[in-house]
Amino acid sequence: VNAKIKKAHGMKLPYMAVVGPKELENDSVMLRVRGQEQQISVKVDAFIEAITDSITQRVFQLPLSQTE
Repeated sequence: VNAKIKKAHGMKLPYMAVVGPKELENDSVMLRVRGQEQQISVKVDAFIEAITDSITQRVFQLPLSQTE
């Protein structure tokens, strides 16, 4: 996983969605935003909706908040 994260960082991707066992259990993704140290856990449906809206509106900031 670390190698994939390093590769994505080197490609300068704006977002990385990391899915591990805990995320699978909670139906969520761990979202890493380029340029920010903080990672947030987001429900899959909310992430898909936010990224789709971001692409449609050509806005590169996702309006997401951490799930509990």
